Amino acid sequence: MQLNYIFHYLWINRFGTNVQFALTSLAAFQSGFSYVISDTQAMALRITERAFVHLQRSIMVDDDIRKNWIAAFDIGETKCEKLGALHLLSHGTWAFKAHGEKGRTDLILNEPLPDSSIIEKTSTALVLTEWKVVKNSNELDEKIKEAFEQTKLYVTGVLGGIELTNYRYLVMVSEKSTKMPSDFTEGTIVYRHINIPVNPKYPSVEARTKT
Repeated sequence: MQLNYIFHYLWINRFGTNVQFALTSLAAFQSGFSYVISDTQAMALRITERAFVHLQRSIMVDDDIRKNWIAAFDIGETKCEKLGALHLLSHGTWAFKAHGEKGRTDLILNEPLPDSSIIEKTSTALVLTEWKVVKNSNELDEKIKEAFEQTKLYVTGVLGGIELTNYRYLVMVSEKSTKMPSDFTEGTIVYRHINIPVNPKYPSVEARTKT
């Protein structure tokens, strides 16, 4: 009994400091890792939001871009997805749509996402989006619901920490600016409503129209 006590005492004195150091180091690593992931997510969100604002304003002021989007609007959702994904990629955001629980479909190529190493080397964010063309304002709610149900099929799988896990984008492409409902949260996921008007009025003109 006494020998066991002595052995335990010697083990603690010899290895206790090392064990404590290891535990402290592990806690510090965990804290640092969580901070890096959080910071990466915040950066991914800013880049994605900026890309959408840039797209909206580019359509407003650039005649060629506006013509391309008007043509895409007439063709349909697939063309709008491709144009939108290409613009987002120019900002470092790789957009995809859901294909089942784990399936990710490339919006430009309309096939499963390429090797993850390509995405990680070229992009800052990987974002789930669902694009819908809204021809008439009275179908907006139905299109949003349809987009929401399609994104719900997907179960997030983190890709190298760059996947924006807590935000999903329901993108409504319309001819004129359309008032979107408020964003909402389900569980830990925020669903963002984004409107891309392909032939918008300038804000000053729109304001005069409403008065």
